Amino acid sequence: MVVKRNGTVITSNRVSKGRDEYPTYNGVHVVEAKYQTKIMDSRTRGLTGAGAYRVEVAWAARISDSGEFVHAAPWSVDSEGYENVSHGCVNVSTEAAKWFYDRFIPGGPVIIKEHRRTTLEVWDGYGDVQTSFKDYVT
Repeated sequence: MVVKRNGTVITSNRVSKGRDEYPTYNGVHVVEAKYQTKIMDSRTRGLTGAGAYRVEVAWAARISDSGEFVHAAPWSVDSEGYENVSHGCVNVSTEAAKWFYDRFIPGGPVIIKEHRRTTLEVWDGYGDVQTSFKDYVT
């Protein structure tokens, strides 16, 4: 993850995004809400049985309506930067998640590139920023 302000890199962190079965969407996301702690429950997305989870995470920033977050994932630190192991979220270390949480506000853009899944749909977040200006004005 590379964080820029006015085109200048201010920090970078290793991440782990969605694995093959649950890839992370490419495209412009927007921070919608922030939670110091958040229960992640796969049942809310219809995932039960093998691979299901219910876990409390820290420093969670929602970046899509379909349930993508940037959040602390201490269990994935060894994979971050090397392997995608999440269910679609952007996993970072607790330190990196706290840094992100403290600096990004609702409305802040998060651009995800170079992932396998199709682009984030307009209905899956703040569609105004996910639509090109050309398409928006027509």
